[in-house]
Amino acid sequence: MAMSESELIALWEENLQKRDLLDEGEHVEALVMGSYWDDLGQHSGNIYFTSEKLVYISGWGVGEIVIPYKAIAKIQKKGILFIPTGIDLTVKYADGDIKIISFAIFKRKRWVALLEQKTGIIAE
Repeated sequence: MAMSESELIALWEENLQKRDLLDEGEHVEALVMGSYWDDLGQHSGNIYFTSEKLVYISGWGVGEIVIPYKAIAKIQKKGILFIPTGIDLTVKYADGDIKIISFAIFKRKRWVALLEQKTGIIAE
């Protein structure tokens, strides 16, 4: 029997709590399978959209990437290997570090709209 949406969300929240990645009062709003791209290539994993941040958890090798929505300075759509699934996030961390973090996600339009809503930034 398939799990209900509320059961799935509870499972996702439990996963983030075990990793100490979910703050008190914060909740998971969505989860999508996606890939993180760096100089070494593609790293498949899960992307959690919480009420406060985006959390990427690698299926193998990369670990975790946590991006508070308030740290996102720019959202840019791009192609990954000529497929329109890419999203570049320019992130300004509290320590002053600035990074461009690349993800590939199917149904990109939905996830870009969620990021635009959370950040108040219109994607380019």
